[in-house]
Amino acid sequence: MKRDQAHGLDHRPSNGEALKNQRMAQEQAKKDAGIWGEMSVGIVEKNDAAFVHIWKGVSENSVHRLAAKRPKETSKAEHEALCLWLKAGGYDGFKHKISAWNVNAEEAASVKKRVLAELTEAGMRVVNPAA
Repeated sequence: MKRDQAHGLDHRPSNGEALKNQRMAQEQAKKDAGIWGEMSVGIVEKNDAAFVHIWKGVSENSVHRLAAKRPKETSKAEHEALCLWLKAGGYDGFKHKISAWNVNAEEAASVKKRVLAELTEAGMRVVNPAA
């Protein structure tokens, strides 16, 4: 609790302030650990198939946006495979999950590789072409 020196009042941080302080502390911890960045890793899934991708930013991309424009972090071969899969499914029933956010490019690539291995090990069909 902070004391307002000018008015002699006690100031308790609001819930919004507390959440902001918590988020800023988490961001600083990531920066200190060297994994802070602007990249996100996501998984698009449908039935027993999945596609793993990396993009700049934290907002979740819709499958329509993913098919419309290839992010520079996605190779041409990956984007073509994704588009074929999405169009074959009529864009319906796809789920998008975020696996990592606010990581640097190196960490994003590492997460993507790990997630692809986990999906393969779990018996899912991976839409990403083999590297």
